[in-house]
Amino acid sequence: MKTLLLITTVLLAQISAAQNIQGKIVYRATPDLEDYLKNAKTDSTLTEIQRAAMIENGEASVPLNFELLFKDNESIFRSEEDMETLRRKGLLMNQTGFLGGYQYLYYTNLDNQEKIYQYFFTKEVLVSTADVEWELTKETKKIGNYQCYKAIADLGTRKIHGMSPQEPIIAWYTPEIPVSFGIQYFQGLPGLTLELSANYDAGQIYFQAIEIVLNGKKEINIKRPKGKKVTEEKYLSLIEKLNSARRRN
Repeated sequence: MKTLLLITTVLLAQISAAQNIQGKIVYRATPDLEDYLKNAKTDSTLTEIQRAAMIENGEASVPLNFELLFKDNESIFRSEEDMETLRRKGLLMNQTGFLGGYQYLYYTNLDNQEKIYQYFFTKEVLVSTADVEWELTKETKKIGNYQCYKAIADLGTRKIHGMSPQEPIIAWYTPEIPVSFGIQYFQGLPGLTLELSANYDAGQIYFQAIEIVLNGKKEINIKRPKGKKVTEEKYLSLIEKLNSARRRN
């Protein structure tokens, strides 16, 4: 309770502080697919087509860049290159992109606490996401010139785009950049997230900030995506029904 109260208090102060900050953060997403590939090669429940697809996606994986754009109290997190560009490069199907969420656009508004994402193939739908509950620790490290603090989120049985977390999510944030924006779903810390690691049944992913531009000369404009808003629970239920129908056919 004290941790949640602390986060709430700090975030209220940050909403005011964020009014005069705009920025662009580039993150390099790097996968660790050793366990994922081992499972693909040994799981007897997989069909040969499924096994071949998993191995192909894993072996085709390379580090990819994602970007966080924010201005005032709004932010967008997305792949640095859109899906069409990745398609032309032959990188459309790879496990780094799947783990990193390259087919999603994430939007956050601190004023009204709106957190939504839009899937590339269902752009007419905006999916509303629940808050992430963080445990703040006193553990620190330097990332570049910034003093960062470790935060932990245990998602329990909650899935991220159909992936089951195998361990708690680990984030490193810096209060020296007083905005609570972050990576994918993982917003709401008392400072900007500079690193994040997640271990899913589909593989491990590690995000690290490689470029930080604050209040640069180029104006940043954040546009809220358009579409009909639904709850995440309803959306995932719909996707599961569609997938089930596709498997039957």
